Amino acid sequence: MRKDKLEVKTTLSFGGEDPVSVAAVVDTGAGPGVVSEDLLPPVWRAHAWRAPTRTRIVDASGQALKALARLPHTLNVHDKPIHFPFIVVKRLSVPVVIGCDFQRQYTKAILPQNGKIEWSTDAVSDILGYHLGARGRQYKAPAKPWVRQNELTLAGAMDLPPGAQTEVQVVTRSTGSCLIKGRAEFLAKHGLQLAHGHHKKVHRHELFSVLLANVGRKTKTFFKGTRVGVAEPYTGEARHLSQGALLAVQQVLEARHELGTQAAMATAEGLPEPPVVPPLKEPETPEVN
Repeated sequence: MRKDKLEVKTTLSFGGEDPVSVAAVVDTGAGPGVVSEDLLPPVWRAHAWRAPTRTRIVDASGQALKALARLPHTLNVHDKPIHFPFIVVKRLSVPVVIGCDFQRQYTKAILPQNGKIEWSTDAVSDILGYHLGARGRQYKAPAKPWVRQNELTLAGAMDLPPGAQTEVQVVTRSTGSCLIKGRAEFLAKHGLQLAHGHHKKVHRHELFSVLLANVGRKTKTFFKGTRVGVAEPYTGEARHLSQGALLAVQQVLEARHELGTQAAMATAEGLPEPPVVPPLKEPETPEVN
């Protein structure tokens, strides 16, 4: 069985104590979830349960670790708490190991290729790094791009069907009257059109809608936080989204649909008919006197 180790950022707390930010390791080859005693305050034993007697715990080198107790903890992933009892051990090389007992209850999907872990609470964690045991492949997530204050980012994951215009939720860190514009390089790269150039009053971290059209032939999928446009400060007259802007996007979609229809008809009409091959004649047998 392949044993993968993935690092995620979370906060850990117990017994009403203040949460502590930790880098937890999600180990698909580990049995129980364990936490290092070094991470806990001295009063932790007052909240602990008896340690399991039949559970054997070893570290990465195979050395046995002594289970001191079982302690109920709360993991907070994007303000969504997950309650689970972890086994406390000494001299753990990492603060927290999320084992298979935790994963069976609370893990919905582990996606190393996408750099995400989906939990049963619908929260999603970014993978900071991983080690895939089958091939020993190492990965470290690149630093997140710095988002400027006036940039528009998707408020959630979004699928854009081909040849359709979709209303998507975006958010910005700007506040005040702004002109909504699309990121030209992003739109051109993915074959998208954004009805832009209109005036809108925005507030920091408040959601609002924009129209995004996929003029390509395939469904486009984008994750939360994707930068799709900018909200530039604007102090002039109000410029609402005009019918001309919507019509321009609609015309692009119709033109692309028409081209696809013509191409399909041309392909169907241009297929050459198979040549007619005359039947083979049997050679005449000469008469023998």
